Order: sequence, then C-alpha cells, then structure tokens
Amino acid sequence: MPVKFLAAFCFYVLCHLAVTAQVIVTVAGIGVDGYSGDGGPATNAKMSAPSSLVFDKNGNFYFTEDGNATIRKVAPSGLISRFAGNRTSGYSGDGGPAVAALIGGGAGLAVDKWNNIYLADGDNHRIRKITTDGVIRTIAGTGVAGYNGDGISALSAQLNYPHGIGVDDTGNVYICDRMNFRLRKVDTFGNISTIAGTGVMGFTADGARADTAAINESWYVVADKNGDIYFMDKARIRKIAATDHKLSTVAGNGINAYSGDGGPATAASIGTQYFTFDSVGNMFLAEGGVCRIRKVTTDGNISTIVGNGLVGIDPEGVSLSVARVLSPTGIAFSQIGELYFTEKSGAKVRKITLAWDGVNEVNRKSIGLEVFPNPTHGRVSVRINAIEREANLTMIDARGVAVMTMTVPCNVTKEIDVNGLRPGVYTVKMIVGSDEVSQQLIVK
Repeated sequence: MPVKFLAAFCFYVLCHLAVTAQVIVTVAGIGVDGYSGDGGPATNAKMSAPSSLVFDKNGNFYFTEDGNATIRKVAPSGLISRFAGNRTSGYSGDGGPAVAALIGGGAGLAVDKWNNIYLADGDNHRIRKITTDGVIRTIAGTGVAGYNGDGISALSAQLNYPHGIGVDDTGNVYICDRMNFRLRKVDTFGNISTIAGTGVMGFTADGARADTAAINESWYVVADKNGDIYFMDKARIRKIAATDHKLSTVAGNGINAYSGDGGPATAASIGTQYFTFDSVGNMFLAEGGVCRIRKVTTDGNISTIVGNGLVGIDPEGVSLSVARVLSPTGIAFSQIGELYFTEKSGAKVRKITLAWDGVNEVNRKSIGLEVFPNPTHGRVSVRINAIEREANLTMIDARGVAVMTMTVPCNVTKEIDVNGLRPGVYTVKMIVGSDEVSQQLIVK
C-alpha cells in the first residue's frame, strides 16, 4: 500500500472515530424551571426558558432567559452569573449597569467583534446595547409599537416586536422588525433603513430586490463575513446577496414541518427560528418544534444530526444517533467548534462534544479538549480530539504547581481519579505535538 494512501486512510479513520464518538452533555442548568446558581457552577443552576445564545471572543457564552427577564453569562471556567436584567420584566436602567436594568422577554442576542452584546428587547420595542463595561443603552426604538419611516435616527424610529438581531464586522446592526414585516439596518452613524420587506406580510419569489419584496414575520438574522445577510422568513431561510441585494432561498419550502433529509434544503420542510454557521459555511438549524438539529451543507443538502423527533432529554453522554433533544432554540459554535444549544422547554444549555466535522477545516491540526463532569468530585473524564496517538496531560493548581502528570491516548475518554486533590480550581493542560490546549476544572 503506498505510504501517502496509508497516511490518508489513517487520517480518515481517526477523524471518523472522532466524529462518531460525539455525545451530548449539559453545560448549564439542572433541568428544573426557576432561578438559582449565580456565582457557582452553571451545571447546578436553575433557569427558565433559555432562548437566544451567543459566544463572545473570550469564550464566554450568554443566553436570554425569557422566563426570568434576564441574560445569563457562563465563563470558560463554567461559573454562571447574571449579566443583564434584574429578573423583573419591564423597561428601565439605560445609562447604568445592565444587571440593575429592567428588560423584556422575547429577546434575541448578538455580539460584535469588540464583545459588545446587543439585545432585541421585543416586548419593549427597542434594541439595546451592553458595552464591555457593563452599561446598557437603547440604540433603536422609542418604546411605541409601530412604523414611522426610514432615513431617520434609530432612536426616533418605531419598531414592532423586534426579535432577531445581528451585527456585521463593521458594526452595522440588523433587526428583524417582526410585526412590521421588515428587516431593518442601523448603520454606524445611528440611522435606520429597511433592507427587506414592504410592511405587508407575504412572500415574494426569489430574484427580487429585497427592499421591494414582501416578507413574513422574521425571527432571526445573521450577517456573514462576506456581507451577505441571512434571515428567517416564516418557514424559509433566505439570503440577501451583498452584491445585488437580491433574495434567494437557501433552506425551507415554506411549510413549517419536518421533511426532506438527504435532499436539497430548499425542498425540505423546516420548523426553525434560530440558525448558525460553522467556519466553512455549513448551516445548522435548531428546529425546536420537531425536536431536531439539522445541518445544511455548503452544496445545499440537508440532514438531521441529532434528535429523533421524540420529546425528552436523555442522560449525559448519549451518542448523537440516539439522543433526544427538547425544543432546541438558540444555537452557536464555541471557539473550538463545539456546537452549543439551548433547550427552552428543558431549562438547559447543552453541547455536542468535540469539534463538528468541517468546523475546524481552517486548521486540521487544531485540538479539542473535553473535561467532564465539571465541577466534579472523585473522578473526572478527559478526552482530547487530535490526529496524533498520545497527549501529555498536566493538572495545575491555583498556585501554578503541577499536581498530576500523565500520558493519555487521543480520541479515547480517559477517567482520572481526583480524590486526592483539594477542592478548588485547577487547569487541565494537554500538549499534543506542537499544539497546546487547556481548560479549567473545578474540584468540589
């Protein structure tokens, strides 16, 4: 067998094993509706109707809790805190700390490249921005539901139950002005315009300019790195091309249902409000109504990656082929390519472990580390996803002292006894070849 062919075959086998070994684990929530846990491990917290989900550039993730009128934050260490909202639905607090403000429900989230967080405060008919210093401000909307025109300051413009929100790399903000049947843009000067929709609910066929086309209630919007805009138009995901501003459908046939796996996404029935992209352009749909997460490849084919349509949440570590998911809603990728999603009815945030196939095509040498359960007491499992055979593991305490070292196999879950470690925060560091990755572990 030629050496090059053998190497390629071995690489394929390792990658295939890594993908097929993917499982679902909980990263926040105990599955009980309520509110608790701030300052402690996110896996011990109660939450209510977690919805939209985003990651910032530092590895923190944020999600709205519609049932608690809050935004929660989970740090890379796994600790959870309240980021915005004081748990009472309403409107107040502009110019002050976001944690003391009143926000409404029905909210979408976005993050810009400077780590500012944007909130579509739907019940208050406003868009709000939380800067990196924790201060909240309104950037669009008067609080009065309606439409009073474009070409004006966004602060003077009326919105009507805005829901989805997106931000591009230059700082333009895109708003799903849901009940105005428009997709709107706030530019970096603070002026608002309509980029899709006429204000009349309907469907205009592909090929029309977006600003002359009728659209339905729009729930979610994403601006990609090429300047194209994707948004949810009833049971379709449509694209506004940056080049000519014309509309095209990339997924969905307009029927809110489940069908079409294995074929073109444009012929499939979908039931999603939220979607995201991986680093190479594959689209992932959170289809809460049919309890599935689906993938649309760059060549336009659709398939189910997790969920069998049955309502429920399976125990930790169940493989994707048999796992049930309960009303997946918000969806986003972490920096290492793990797919996170909220389970709105299940009061949890969960993730698919290991980088999804295709996510890390940009750097096939990149490695992913999974440490679970976290926090732990007694034993912990670690898994390193890499094409090499072995990795060097070091566990470091808060003083910077190495308390444990060993060699572990790659692509295999290794259980480690931590009974002899004092309670505290440790760093699990893995070195694979010239690559290094680490993650914090809380020992109780």
